[in-house]
Amino acid sequence: MTGVLDSLGKAARHNYILIAECRGMGQPCGRRSSFLPGDLAEIYGAGRDPHRLRFHCSECGSKRVKIILIKPDERNRDVIVKRPRKRQVVEWVEMRYRIF
Repeated sequence: MTGVLDSLGKAARHNYILIAECRGMGQPCGRRSSFLPGDLAEIYGAGRDPHRLRFHCSECGSKRVKIILIKPDERNRDVIVKRPRKRQVVEWVEMRYRIF
């Protein structure tokens, strides 16, 4: 794909996975969490720039988080992603996401 993935809707349409990686102060803990852009678009809107989302590390509490968009392929077909569980408050749970 050529062009820029400047919205969650475009990333979801092209089946990308969003990874939030901790870049904490001093020594980053390296925690990574994966999300489906379509799930994030339901909450933040499809036009939202994925690189402008605000995450914080659940391990060390840092707000310095790097956003990475990857296209699943043969090497990373089986990825654990956090998916929302609908309640009164949105709760994120990890599930296996398999590409065929």
